[in-house]
Amino acid sequence: MGLCVWLVALGPSYSQGELDPADPPATGMKRLDQIHPGTAITTTPVLLTAPGYYYLAGNLDLRTGTGITIRSSDITLDLNGFEIGGQPGSTAIAAPGPATGYSNIVVRNGSIHGGQFGVSLTNTQNATLRDLSINGTSSSAILIQGTGGVSCGNRVEECAIFECGSGISVRESDGNSIRSCLVNSPGGSAISLYGAASHCDANTIEDCLLRGGNITLNADSSGRCRGNTIRRCTVSEAGIGICCHAYDAGTPGNGGILEGTVIDQCAVHEMDPFYGIFLDGRGGLTRGNRIAECAVSNCEDFGIALVADADGSCAGNSVVLCVTHNTGIEGIRLNEANANRVQDNHLVSAAVGITLIGSDRNIIMHNSGGNLNVLLSGTTSDTKGPVVTATGTLANSGNSVHPWANFDR
Repeated sequence: MGLCVWLVALGPSYSQGELDPADPPATGMKRLDQIHPGTAITTTPVLLTAPGYYYLAGNLDLRTGTGITIRSSDITLDLNGFEIGGQPGSTAIAAPGPATGYSNIVVRNGSIHGGQFGVSLTNTQNATLRDLSINGTSSSAILIQGTGGVSCGNRVEECAIFECGSGISVRESDGNSIRSCLVNSPGGSAISLYGAASHCDANTIEDCLLRGGNITLNADSSGRCRGNTIRRCTVSEAGIGICCHAYDAGTPGNGGILEGTVIDQCAVHEMDPFYGIFLDGRGGLTRGNRIAECAVSNCEDFGIALVADADGSCAGNSVVLCVTHNTGIEGIRLNEANANRVQDNHLVSAAVGITLIGSDRNIIMHNSGGNLNVLLSGTTSDTKGPVVTATGTLANSGNSVHPWANFDR
């Protein structure tokens, strides 16, 4: 039979305090207005005319008109995780700035459902829209525009847009950035830069995932889109994935200027019935643009197209280091497009790798193809490297070592 011995260390005894205190315990939690002193919004419509911090205290229903109107600089509107629900024709949040504009407006952290527009900013500078979820608007989920004033330097970050008439529209506004946004917008433009009859310059679209709608740069009606960048975006299931045009369908010769665009490291796929990436200079001037390191696949017609006509020009552009796959008619098409460079591209599974129609003074070199009927087809007035079709180990002389050679397998 074992013996259990319990050793208990005895030490000094301390008082535990009164068991029946005179006052109740103090609260350990703070209200939202204590953490971020500001003004709660509990109903619509409301007009914000003074700088400060404003926050939603709950979900809001908007019947008509504009729910929250901002008429001051230096305003932060925190939706605080709540939703503004709209009806047909309504706008959830608007900042209709004067010609001199409003600056440093922030709208963040919440949801908008229904209505015509989600957030509309006019003549704003350095505004930020962040962490917004917008669905079911009949027109643009987010509209940034300059109307008789200055609109520039605004940011749209980490927003999600679903089933809207169009996604993010930037009109007559420069130097804005759209980053890390998700847009599912069947039938409309997912992101558009609109400089028609005006300008839309030096904007950046980066790291966005777009489905059902395309990226559009529009410089028609004697407008201008200059120095815009589209980088690391994925576009799927739209008629044309990335469409950049100075084209005016109604008035030949009334197009605009589209120049200095960089389309870099983008993935475009499932375009039916048209193109993956389209530079359109019909009736306008599309020049000095660069398409680089893009992957285009499963397009009904063409992977990448550069097009002009007698009333316009598509010249001085480059298409380099791109891959096209399963692009139906052609991997790359140049139609009346002159003095462009097509280099170091890989074109797979199309009727023709590169087609030149009515074009001249283009440089075509270092391209490769596979599973094509022919790698190069078209005019003879361009400068092209020879096409090498040999199998096995290449010879160390002749066309195989030509510095501009293209390879077709």
